[in-house]
Amino acid sequence: MQLGDQPFLTSPIQLNNFFFPLMYSAGARSFVNSWGAYPIVSDRGGYVDSFLYANQDAVICFAAGNDGVAEGEYSISSPGTSKSAITVGSHDNSASSIDVSSFQSRGFVTDGRIKPEVIAPGGTVYSARSDGNSTPEFLDHCDDPISKDGTSMATPMVGGMALLLREYFEEGFYPTGRRNQVSDGFEPMGALVKGLLVNSGQYMAGVQANAFSRWQSQGWGRIEMDETIYFDESKEGYGWSRSSQELWTWGDFGSSGCTACPTLSNVL
Repeated sequence: MQLGDQPFLTSPIQLNNFFFPLMYSAGARSFVNSWGAYPIVSDRGGYVDSFLYANQDAVICFAAGNDGVAEGEYSISSPGTSKSAITVGSHDNSASSIDVSSFQSRGFVTDGRIKPEVIAPGGTVYSARSDGNSTPEFLDHCDDPISKDGTSMATPMVGGMALLLREYFEEGFYPTGRRNQVSDGFEPMGALVKGLLVNSGQYMAGVQANAFSRWQSQGWGRIEMDETIYFDESKEGYGWSRSSQELWTWGDFGSSGCTACPTLSNVL
């Protein structure tokens, strides 16, 4: 990223050529991006799709944006418009909350695809504070926490869950629910990780749950990982059961790089 004349950072347009490959070459497989732009001047979603097509063990999460109040529906930020990335919305930060955050950008994207796919806690999230002053006498201010609201707060939760899912398969927990890395461990495709995250979604029935529509407001809902993966904890009295269902996910080439292809969409 580069710092121009503006008092903020700007990212490269072609994210598949430098931005993500740099981190991927360092070993990263789960990418959390709490940034984006709306209104969309240059949609970078296709470049994200191209990278994911070339690196199918990667998972990329983007914040949906915070323009729901001002812009209403069809306000998802770019590159969260990417069809292969996971676009994350926000709900209130409470274990008992069933309310979707009012500020969250709403889907769909312009070709009708469902965004955001999932939502996670993004209201009143505490983090480290920085006042932007790096001189020594101000450094002690960084110890004070600060509360923030936004889909940028929710997205790291989903990125962290993606890493835990990778570990679940790499450590061989599938299919027995117990660690067996030698016999059962494997490196999952990003599409599998995305599918499990989406499949874990639980419908939020509270305020803003159906703003414009359920699918525009929360996608498949709040992620709950114990609804989608299995651990054999029978000795501790835990059980696992869920009605059978199927979810298809895949990663195809970004539309910006395939001029001879029909403009297919992953309408999950």
